[in-house]
Amino acid sequence: MPILRCSVFENIIVMIRHYPALFCILLLLAGCSTSMPDVDTLKTQLTLPAHWRSAITEGKDRKYTSPWWRSFQDPDLDALVERVLSNNNDLAAAAYRVKKAEAQAGIVRADLTPGISSEFKQSITKGLSGGGSGQRSFTSTFSLSYEPDLWGRLSKARDISAWEAMATQEDREHIAMQLMGTTMELYWQLGLLNESIAINDTSIANARSILELARVRESVGQEGRFQSIQAEQQLNVLLADKPVLLQRREESRNALLVLLASPMGWSDEIKISPIPMRISRPLRSGIPAHVLGQRPDMRAAELRLRASFGNIEVQQKSLYPAVSLTAGINGGGTRELSDILRNPLGVFTAGLLLPFFEFNKGKLRVASAEATYLESVELFKKTLFDALADVENSLSAYKQFADEALYLSRAHESSSRAEKVVEIRYRLGQSNIQEWLEQQDVKRRIELRLVKNRTDQLVAMVKFYQAIGGGCADQCAAALP
Repeated sequence: MPILRCSVFENIIVMIRHYPALFCILLLLAGCSTSMPDVDTLKTQLTLPAHWRSAITEGKDRKYTSPWWRSFQDPDLDALVERVLSNNNDLAAAAYRVKKAEAQAGIVRADLTPGISSEFKQSITKGLSGGGSGQRSFTSTFSLSYEPDLWGRLSKARDISAWEAMATQEDREHIAMQLMGTTMELYWQLGLLNESIAINDTSIANARSILELARVRESVGQEGRFQSIQAEQQLNVLLADKPVLLQRREESRNALLVLLASPMGWSDEIKISPIPMRISRPLRSGIPAHVLGQRPDMRAAELRLRASFGNIEVQQKSLYPAVSLTAGINGGGTRELSDILRNPLGVFTAGLLLPFFEFNKGKLRVASAEATYLESVELFKKTLFDALADVENSLSAYKQFADEALYLSRAHESSSRAEKVVEIRYRLGQSNIQEWLEQQDVKRRIELRLVKNRTDQLVAMVKFYQAIGGGCADQCAAALP
């Protein structure tokens, strides 16, 4: 029976000398590696589009770190976004998940360092028949244990835990970006509703004036009762629209309060600026496709993909023998506490764990890890394709909304002129009141669509910034040709 030495290398020499077959098996295992492509190889195999279908101009390959939400140049919006980032419950919970993942990574890192343990015992032995004071004894143990990372299994496990911690941090960044987008959409939704209510109030005032005019003309016999009924009907329809708008505004306010984690009702400190009359920072789409790597969800997916691939290596290296070393000092006494420091005994042990008896189970663990990795590969590809679609959709939406704005502006000018003509014709008795009411309704609906279109353009810009991972404020905003 060979005797293990104090040195790991001496032990290896002993085992080579006495167990040559064992080390032949180790060499064969060491030569085995997974046939799965690693993450870097996988990324080179993915083909990204050279340009977007909605591309306008060329962009530069750079990482954008500007606070992209400030590009809208709205101080009230900036203040609101910062408050949400400071107070939101989801973001706070995500921060705790990051701390938890970092702590777990620290625990795994500790496995690479020697473990220290100590124990102190005191016991009293006394006969059951009574008599005598009994015998007191003291025992102390101090030990140091260490598992050499011969095959790199422990260091790979450390890397996996670090990647998971970084992925959790990216999850938090993704939540923050989604919160910013939701906050900005609610902010502009409130602005849209404020302007819609203002347009409705103006329309109600106009409808009252028309009704009064119709009643005057009815009283002097210039037209019949039916004209007044039509004007009254239009007024009541507009009055019925207002409570709906007020309720929608209240719901949007409450949704914003949830994001702010504010239970005390709507704060007067939050200001909602009017929707800009003109979107002065149109998008430039010449951003290379690989800036999608800025997206937090893409970075998290890649980090978890690396962790999944690393787990294959961990499971493979679990098939190799493991060496454990333990050194300790034991002391004890039967009289005084100080006796435990006298005549201590030193102990050193070296253990060898041979997992070959469960080799088939280990191979199944490797197969399971490989299947998990392949699943992660498909999820990573889906995340990438979803990101590409997000960019294409936001660019296309912005262009369509910009075209819609042009035609709506022309339609608004035409409806204003037509409404004035119909009003003059009605006052001159050349047309009935229904034509005037219908033309006013057309003008009102166009005004509402114009406000919504400006909001849609702003939301499309936010979705574009989110789709490329944020930033890009100055670099992605340039005049359209």
